[in-house]
Amino acid sequence: MDKIKQSIIMYDFYRHQFDQNFKKISSVKFNDSTTDLDPSIIIINNISFVYNIVGRFDNSTNIWEWGWLNNEVKNKTYNIRELFFYGLDNYDENFKIINNIFTNSKIKIDNKINIDILLAITLRFLTGRGFKYFYSIKDNNNITKYYILKET
Repeated sequence: MDKIKQSIIMYDFYRHQFDQNFKKISSVKFNDSTTDLDPSIIIINNISFVYNIVGRFDNSTNIWEWGWLNNEVKNKTYNIRELFFYGLDNYDENFKIINNIFTNSKIKIDNKINIDILLAITLRFLTGRGFKYFYSIKDNNNITKYYILKET
């Protein structure tokens, strides 16, 4: 549980940093690569980031779905799939809850703070790859997509 607490502290730090740097978002543009080899880019207020789709949350069902479950281009979920593989390959009784989180494709969310916990754990595993920030977009009234970003 200590690792989860540390993850939340890191998540809060980077979330605050992103909010300070992007107090007002005036433009968002996606430059999606059509190949597995080139990263997909999101441009927020003329600043480019490589992104991966972390997942999506459906407010009507309270279901979180990992990004690795349902995407057509691997480069948008490559790093997120590493979480899935980590959960499969690194079983440790002390981290059983994290293994379960990473290997379940869909998770029932009873409290919205659990989304922040999922994002915090994701960030902890992906900061070593340069990812620091999250950005979310409402697809419609019920679906919110979450992206993890690293500066280009």
